[in-house]
Amino acid sequence: YAVQDTAALSAAAVRYRRLVGSDRRLAETLGSRIDRIGTYVASLEAPGRDDAFVESFLNEQIRLPDSCRQLILVYNDRPDRVSCVFRRYEKKNGQWRETAYPLRSNVGRAGIAPYGEKREGDGRTPSGAYPMGFAFGYVRDIDLSWPFVVVSKQHYWISDPEDPLYNQMTQQTPRTDNFEYLRRDDEVYRYAAVVEYNMRPIEKYKGSAIFFHIESGFDRGTAGCISVTRRKTVEVLQWFDPQKVPYMLIVTKPQALQNPGSRSFDYH
Repeated sequence: YAVQDTAALSAAAVRYRRLVGSDRRLAETLGSRIDRIGTYVASLEAPGRDDAFVESFLNEQIRLPDSCRQLILVYNDRPDRVSCVFRRYEKKNGQWRETAYPLRSNVGRAGIAPYGEKREGDGRTPSGAYPMGFAFGYVRDIDLSWPFVVVSKQHYWISDPEDPLYNQMTQQTPRTDNFEYLRRDDEVYRYAAVVEYNMRPIEKYKGSAIFFHIESGFDRGTAGCISVTRRKTVEVLQWFDPQKVPYMLIVTKPQALQNPGSRSFDYH
């Protein structure tokens, strides 16, 4: 029940029925349990359930294009919370359906900025819906269909708002001290992907270098990126399908963690 695994629940109901057989005593004991499982599975499989949950995070400012058929939903219940829920959906027959157990993820060390209020260097993750950009990492040793760039110490990301290459990757030697090495000395960017925030168009001081990458530790805030465990980072990158135009939707929503659409976490 906790992980809402409908296949396992249905299998349990079948086993209960086999146990009951023609035994009236067992039928009295297990009958209500079998009925409860059936009712619960039906509620989980109700058409539009996940679709309504995703739609509850959208508004006039934050929308998804019709072309988007893969979605990562990242949310917390108050803007300063670093630990967030990370959920994956695919659109099937015109409706969103969750494709995996939710994850625990990290956002900026100062939480999530209200829509339109993200600024360079504020340590916050921007609210909104953004397309996923190319993946990058230190070596291409995983199979995936998503574009992947192998980076070296000569790959930089510019975070100086006054630089012509602001919020872009370059192999030119930076003319500023405000940049990131994409080949770091730790494992954080071993596997990563660009979240295309402030890129269409690029606006000065609105924030830069928003990536999806490997976390540096449990409940460790980032400079504004979104992070999960190494194993889950790889899993998500392998899930991306170029034909399904994946987006990341990032939102703060009060009471969201108590929403009945919530499920238990996969912490691994």
